[in-house]
Amino acid sequence: MTSWLASWAVETADLFRLMAPYLLLGLMLAGLLHVIVPKAWVTRHMGGHGVGAAIKASLVGIPLPLCSCGVIPFADSLKRQGASKSAITAFLIATPQTGVDSILATTAMLGPVVAIWRVITALVSGVIGGTLAGVVDNEEPEPAAVAQAGSGSGLPVGWKAKLEELVSYGLGMLMEDIAFWLVVGLAAGGAISAFVPEDLFTGAVSHPVLQWSAVLVVSVPLYVCATGSIPIAAALVAKGLPLGAAIVFLIAGPATNVATLTVFTRALGKRVVAVYLGTIVVVSLAFGLAFEALFPGAGLPMAMGHQHDHGLMAQVAWWEWASSVVLAVVLARALWIRGAARLARWRPDPVVPEPKRGDNDMDIINLDVQGMTCGHCSATVQKALSAIEGVRAVDVTLETGRVVIYGAGLDPAALIAAVLDKGYDAEEAAAKGGGCGCGGCGCS
Repeated sequence: MTSWLASWAVETADLFRLMAPYLLLGLMLAGLLHVIVPKAWVTRHMGGHGVGAAIKASLVGIPLPLCSCGVIPFADSLKRQGASKSAITAFLIATPQTGVDSILATTAMLGPVVAIWRVITALVSGVIGGTLAGVVDNEEPEPAAVAQAGSGSGLPVGWKAKLEELVSYGLGMLMEDIAFWLVVGLAAGGAISAFVPEDLFTGAVSHPVLQWSAVLVVSVPLYVCATGSIPIAAALVAKGLPLGAAIVFLIAGPATNVATLTVFTRALGKRVVAVYLGTIVVVSLAFGLAFEALFPGAGLPMAMGHQHDHGLMAQVAWWEWASSVVLAVVLARALWIRGAARLARWRPDPVVPEPKRGDNDMDIINLDVQGMTCGHCSATVQKALSAIEGVRAVDVTLETGRVVIYGAGLDPAALIAAVLDKGYDAEEAAAKGGGCGCGGCGCS
């Protein structure tokens, strides 16, 4: 038993070491994109209809490091800005499949050809899906919403503040969003490397139909982020799975899952979601088969393919070790914050700040926020509201969408505008049973 656990740990550490330098670079580039490409720009430049709108939406979405749940508020912003179903669907298909962090990590573990192929597949699937969505649902988009307060670029002022925002987003918020699934992916990849027989895909599951069908059946309902899917795919390829079949997993896994399909059905309708799902399945299979035809016998890069021969301690560059240490610290911090946030949700009542001397009656505003699906979403809403003058505390309950804001001189319209500016729907919640309406402070 001990030897099995040791093998698992060594294989998982090897996968982590191979990903670390590229993933760190990708996270920092994602932070840079966050700073220099504000959300208002994205929504402003993604209107339009038809093939042109689908191409533009796909190109904008490919480098953005958003998972299949993180794209939901972006898509809602596009809808409120008057974007067509073509643009929204293309964005929803192309964006979760890639991101600057996952592109670099794919290069490290599966090679540059697979990384480029993944980007091309995301682009083509987004364009096809967006164009077909416009055909099956050609209703006129909703009129663009009036500009909300604070809908400017949102860039921090000064280079120091921009640098802090870059690091805070790339190594903070984004890592918190993918941390759990990255660990799951690494652990699964390590387990496959350690325990799956070397002849699995040349023996019991050698028939291509069985291989590809199994990959597709697992990929569609499973939630896995674009980065977390990479170590799993690399480990499967090391055991003999064709790279083309692994590409199906890399495309369909991040782009679809049961929870996201449910949300998309409510937002876009059954016909558009059918196009969305069908496009991902068909295009991922087509591009997987095309890869096998164009690159027969393609395998893993040298570093990944020979990890078993060298072991963890041999021929490891200093920068791989240094990157591994830094990434381990960043990952541990993200897991700690994520865990603390989950534990905080169990408390029965929000923490009400004590009034300061000189305060008049404290304002307590309740908002119902739609579209929050993950910790990244709740953190975004909390940060946006906390930046408003007069706000002293913000309590976000992700499961119910209730947000309680405490402060002095609060303007509900300004609070709602700040949430809308981040891509989420919000309205002031009705008071419950008199009192402040917070439903938890006991004042009613």
